Amino acid sequence: MTSTPVRVADPRELVALAAHVLGFRPTQSLVAISLREHGRTGVIARVDLAAAGDPRLLAAVAEHLRADGARAAVVLAHSEDGDGAGGLPHRESVQRLAEELARCAVDPVHSWLVGGGVLRSYTCTGACCPPEGLALAEGGTQVAAEMVIAGSAVMSDQGAWRAGLLAAVVPLPAACRSEVERAARAPLGPGEARGLLHWWCDALAAATAAAEAGPGLQEAVESLLAPAAAGRLLAGLADRRLRDALLLTLVPGAGGGAEELVDGIEGPLARAAMKGVFGGAVAGGGPAGAASGPRAVPAPDPDVVRAAAELLRALVRRASPHRRADPLAVLAWAGWWQGAGPEAAVHADLALRAEPDHALASLVLQSVDRGIPPAWARSAR
Repeated sequence: MTSTPVRVADPRELVALAAHVLGFRPTQSLVAISLREHGRTGVIARVDLAAAGDPRLLAAVAEHLRADGARAAVVLAHSEDGDGAGGLPHRESVQRLAEELARCAVDPVHSWLVGGGVLRSYTCTGACCPPEGLALAEGGTQVAAEMVIAGSAVMSDQGAWRAGLLAAVVPLPAACRSEVERAARAPLGPGEARGLLHWWCDALAAATAAAEAGPGLQEAVESLLAPAAAGRLLAGLADRRLRDALLLTLVPGAGGGAEELVDGIEGPLARAAMKGVFGGAVAGGGPAGAASGPRAVPAPDPDVVRAAAELLRALVRRASPHRRADPLAVLAWAGWWQGAGPEAAVHADLALRAEPDHALASLVLQSVDRGIPPAWARSAR
């Protein structure tokens, strides 16, 4: 489940948007796109066509869109299968999902088959939807162009996309990690957590400037993460207060709450910020200072989140096996916070493999599985 609010009219723009938000071109997939008020897109949910016969799964997809505030929805069936005796393939799966959406008071406004480089309609027979379909120009849509400018890339398929995520966090050679581990072994000293928060903010600002400038973000991050700095930050992430403070640095206007958290003061700024950040996604063992009930918060700055993710990936690569869970969990949260649910789930799963009881990773995975969008997306609708 992912969420990137934009206004889209042409169905080919929706195909491009779904691919960029998911991170890969869906194959043999059923994709449902939430349309909120004023035609803004919301959650994008994908299931395998092979699993579309499970009514519970389709009901869950429809419920996720309803919870997202969908007024209507568009359904895309991605398949290279040929037409059958009944016309377009997978019509029954598309119809079953449309029925589940209707039960949730979500109007399935249109359904399309995506395959063979064209878009063909299940529901329209007018001149606007010719039987031969609408050509899908590779990268030729406004959405695709804007996504590429923003730094988004689409993998050829889900396997390649996942392999790319895993490759980005492959551990460095043991010799490169040994100095980082030596720096991480000492416990945090008095006041060190505040110093690490300030270091992180300075590094994040430098990385964000590199992200805004275009290419060169990874090189900038590599120059920032000296072994001693990486080791102390890994030690600091084991402190839940500092970890949650780092989360707040990705929330516009929440800097004061980060200062309170790292000082061990669950004051009004920290409580308000954490309530807005986690809201209805909080479960037992969640972050310090969190409370239920969503709160209006601004959308994240994509350059800031991209810079933070690059810093965290570099930190994961430098971490010893027993220290990978914390930076992976924060990386997973950053993905969920920007609306990249599938990416967040991959990183949360990696964190839980390293530490099966990791609370933040479990929270992120629950939020993705249940289709709970970040608070800014809930307040935006």
